[in-house]
Amino acid sequence: MPSLSWYLIKPNSYDENALMEILDNEATMPEGWLENKPEKIEDPEALKPKDWDDEEDREWEVSKIDNPKYEYAPDCGEWRRTMKRNVIYKSKSLKPSFR
Repeated sequence: MPSLSWYLIKPNSYDENALMEILDNEATMPEGWLENKPEKIEDPEALKPKDWDDEEDREWEVSKIDNPKYEYAPDCGEWRRTMKRNVIYKSKSLKPSFR
């Protein structure tokens, strides 16, 4: 049976407060990513009905359609760096219990 000191010694690289995952600084935004484009755009073919009355029917709003640029884009919206495994992360050690 190993001695008690064997259980209490931790390697120098051991860090119980390290995060399991960290930001991947080598990650780059994929080519074609639409970061600042709206997901929906005003329908260019939409026309205000002739009998529309802004006072009676409220102000007319152009209908929205899906942005056609999104069809071929890898993704859209805010891009965030991916996470990767932190090599110095070690799970919390179980402390030996003495009864």
